[in-house]
Amino acid sequence: MLTAERRKGEHYFCVAGLHGYAILNEPGIYTRTPDNNTTRPSVIDYSLANNQLAEFVKTWRTNFPHTGSDHLAIITTISSTTFTPMRPSPDWNRITWKTGGEANAVIEDELKALMGNEGEDRNNTLFKWTKEEDPENAIVDFEHNLSLLIPTIKKHAPVKRPCKWSKSWWTPELTQLRKDFTVKTRKAKEDPRVTDDAKQAKKKYQNEVKKAKATHWRTFLENAKKNDMWTAHQFTKKRLGSTVPGGHNYPSAASLNLAIMQHFFLQNPNPVDMEPPRYVELEEKDAVDASEVAQALRKCSNTSAPGPDQVPYGVWKGIHSVNRHVIPALINHMLRWSIHPLSLKDSLGILLPKPSKGDYDAFASYRVIALMQTFSKIAERIINQCLIKFAKASGLYSIRQTGSVPQSATFDAGISLKHWVQEGQAAGLKASTMFLDIKGGFDNVDHGTLLRRLRSKDTPEYMTRWISNFIAYRQCAIIFPGSPRNMKGINTGIPQGSPLSPILFVIYVEPLHSCLDLTRELIISYIDDIQITVSSPSWRTNTRLLEEAYRRIKAAASPIGLSFSTHKTDLMHWRTPKERAEKSEHPIIIDEQSVEPAQKAVKWL
Repeated sequence: MLTAERRKGEHYFCVAGLHGYAILNEPGIYTRTPDNNTTRPSVIDYSLANNQLAEFVKTWRTNFPHTGSDHLAIITTISSTTFTPMRPSPDWNRITWKTGGEANAVIEDELKALMGNEGEDRNNTLFKWTKEEDPENAIVDFEHNLSLLIPTIKKHAPVKRPCKWSKSWWTPELTQLRKDFTVKTRKAKEDPRVTDDAKQAKKKYQNEVKKAKATHWRTFLENAKKNDMWTAHQFTKKRLGSTVPGGHNYPSAASLNLAIMQHFFLQNPNPVDMEPPRYVELEEKDAVDASEVAQALRKCSNTSAPGPDQVPYGVWKGIHSVNRHVIPALINHMLRWSIHPLSLKDSLGILLPKPSKGDYDAFASYRVIALMQTFSKIAERIINQCLIKFAKASGLYSIRQTGSVPQSATFDAGISLKHWVQEGQAAGLKASTMFLDIKGGFDNVDHGTLLRRLRSKDTPEYMTRWISNFIAYRQCAIIFPGSPRNMKGINTGIPQGSPLSPILFVIYVEPLHSCLDLTRELIISYIDDIQITVSSPSWRTNTRLLEEAYRRIKAAASPIGLSFSTHKTDLMHWRTPKERAEKSEHPIIIDEQSVEPAQKAVKWL
């Protein structure tokens, strides 16, 4: 490429590199050779490949001589011996689960062949059920059963075609207008006399596209139901462009992927080993039944993004509607043997940008949400309900903890804070609140400490062992433009995105509540957000009390591997509407940093 052209194309190289793509064009090879003698050849056609595909590209060339167009056809050869193109994915939503109000007889018979009828000898079924004296086959048998179940259902799913919702505003009239526009544009290249017709066709087509989009949006709003309001709100928000943390500081997607993993998932030098399978006969109250599975499935949205296996919740809902014994049997097998197979531990890590951050090149401006296998999340929802009941009865969490515990939500946290403040003001005291944020949260949970907390309150052993295997040695592939999607092991923290993680975290941070004097200090937490409120005759005394409370809660957090984000700490000195005295400017000093009081409001929860 000539120097001037290289300067013009530099922008494209930068944009491609930013999004994890490499340009395949060979230097010095033109892609456009005009028929006239007044315009020289140039390079205006680019071939791009992400880093995952680029390593399989063998050759890139153009086909001389001309094929009738001044743009040369580009031929790219991709190695077929090591690269397997993506196969068409099944359209799970088009499976016919019921015919005439009755279960699909074919699917019903196939599930019976796998599972057998209730009360029959399970030794005669295609599913394998591990015998008590054969623990080494517990995981193998479970994965065998799952490997039979999914392909059996997959046979009934037609191949997915382009989603009808990708352009839900599209109409047959637009198809015809686009065809007219394309035909006239081609004719205009051959006959300049019809150029005006081509321009008019283009203008009409573009105007009709705008009208179709506007009409579709109005129709959506006019017919919106309660559950559509959040979708409408999301469409009106300002959207960030495609962002990748790290900026231009990494030479390849593989090195960026490694840096992201090292930032979000610190390796534990003393990881907890997986518990070996050990059979426990479940009591009737502990065994999962069809009604518990149905309740868990009702809380699962069909539109939720699935994990690496790409099996959505709708498939499990369909299976349960046809045969209500399959899913409970699989989950009970996991609980009896306290296993959580590695095949259910793979997840996709989605980088979600946090709102209102100034620098989206920084890793701290993102959070990682794990898209986990849907079957695993169904089991987690059921275990979550069992654990909540036990934790409430045994005191595994404090009554001052809200969120992820029954009858305790953001409203309860807010009304408790308001009551405490007003009670102090009614007694003629000054009230002040310090708002803390636990750094890292779920990612910093130590597995050994969590398991010791569970066992300290005599949590059922089968449940503790299952939780141990659930959190140990997980794998995650970070997803971003150009990502290599390599699974990396994680031996610390609990996954954000799991229905079970919030209650596990609430149990883990309970010691932070017991370290304070609850007769003179109010502490309320919502997952990883904590507030401490004190009352005294003066603001200055309040700041001293809050600093002392911070030292104690920091000392309680250190042994369990937690700390607080000082830069996210807020302070509020509360005033009554009738108070005329000057606002207090007394700050608090924590970790050698001064936290100034908020003037009007703070954002909490």
